[in-house]
Amino acid sequence: MKGLRICKIDLDNLPESCRSGIKDLTSEENRDKYLGKAVCKNFAKKSNEVLLQCDKPIPCKVIDPPKQKKKFLHSSGDL
Repeated sequence: MKGLRICKIDLDNLPESCRSGIKDLTSEENRDKYLGKAVCKNFAKKSNEVLLQCDKPIPCKVIDPPKQKKKFLHSSGDL
């Protein structure tokens, strides 16, 4: 997929007022509580997603996912 990015946040530097805005979606209970569609729940589970809601800018380090090698289908049907 193109355009997906991960932000690494140092929780020790997170403003105190934002700490209550963390929603940990690694548990099934929280995915059921905060997410509606099954596809959203599956993506959150696979990526160990955590949501953060805050009214202030949060310093973070953006991490681009590693580039994946493209697979080409040869005329013989082999990969």
